[in-house]
Amino acid sequence: MGTSFLAQNCNKKSVTLNTKSAEGRSIFKKLAKDADVVIENFRPGVMDRLGIGSACCANSTPVNLLRHSGFGQTGPDADKPAYDQIIQGCR
Repeated sequence: MGTSFLAQNCNKKSVTLNTKSAEGRSIFKKLAKDADVVIENFRPGVMDRLGIGSACCANSTPVNLLRHSGFGQTGPDADKPAYDQIIQGCR
């Protein structure tokens, strides 16, 4: 792991879920139920298609759902995928 990654993620915990599986979606919903914030960086509409989007989070405790995508949630490029090099180049 790179020095930058280690410095930015010191003492953080993480989990990997397959949200395309029923088990992964169930675990996500359980985690979101007790979360203060849910941050996602899929293309617009992906979480809703998976059944774990705003409708899921609305039924939880007061959750702030932060949607972060490479080209925004609306507009001509909203459905384009993005990754770090693309986002950095757009600045």
